[in-house]
Amino acid sequence: MMRGREYLVALKAEEAEGLLTFHTLHWADELRDPHAEVPDLPGQVQATAAKVKMAMQLIDALAMEWEPEAFHGSFREKVEALVKAKASGEMVEKAEPAAEPTGAVDLMEALRASVERARSPKDTGAKATSPGSRAAGGRRRRPRRSGRAPHRRPRAGS
Repeated sequence: MMRGREYLVALKAEEAEGLLTFHTLHWADELRDPHAEVPDLPGQVQATAAKVKMAMQLIDALAMEWEPEAFHGSFREKVEALVKAKASGEMVEKAEPAAEPTGAVDLMEALRASVERARSPKDTGAKATSPGSRAAGGRRRRPRRSGRAPHRRPRAGS
């Protein structure tokens, strides 16, 4: 049992370090055929020697010695500080609720639109215009008013 759920694990004894390790496995009903889930998934692809060489160079360039001290997580420290504060009788305020999710943006479509707007006049044979300019459609577009604030990240403290 882990986090209130039953898991299938493989137990392995690491004799050199004197440790027992658990490797989380999947139940049979959790396994799916990727080609059934993603119909247009490409099949086996053979990489060219040049691509393999480039990948190896990239891996070698990014490789470094593992120094666990260089990585620091603050979650445990925050929980310990909270426990100490409560134990000493301090009033602890609840965290603000998480921001509500916004609609997902199609990044490829946004990139395509950005490229179209930035395309030079000689590429399109027309004048370069911004979406709100008079040349784009004869009249200026008004900003859309939907009753919601425009999509912006909330500032700290607001």
